[in-house]
Amino acid sequence: MPIYTIVPERRTLHGQFCRDFPPVLTIEPGDTVVFHTLDAAWNIEPRRSALPTEHPRKFAPRIEGRDNGHALCGPIAIRGAEPGMTLAVHIEDIRPGTWGWNSAGGWESPVNTRMGIAQGL
Repeated sequence: MPIYTIVPERRTLHGQFCRDFPPVLTIEPGDTVVFHTLDAAWNIEPRRSALPTEHPRKFAPRIEGRDNGHALCGPIAIRGAEPGMTLAVHIEDIRPGTWGWNSAGGWESPVNTRMGIAQGL
């Protein structure tokens, strides 16, 4: 079975789920796709510290409205798949990068507001 690789580039990235986006790749059932992804902030280089004054390089250009969420790769089309079908996806391996970070609260968003952390903890 073929193995395909998706890397972060303008053609493969977007910041929202949308069924109107054209597939970046069409595969056969059983094929394998390896995804290389960006972090949630679209950084293309690791952060060296958690200081708010640090600003790693970000992926550009980003399209306002289309790229406002987390950096997502895809979509992928599967030959023979039809609307309403259930697809089985097998994740064989997840390899985290050599660095990572997270954050929560402190800014207005629908999720932060619902969780009561929009103004911080």
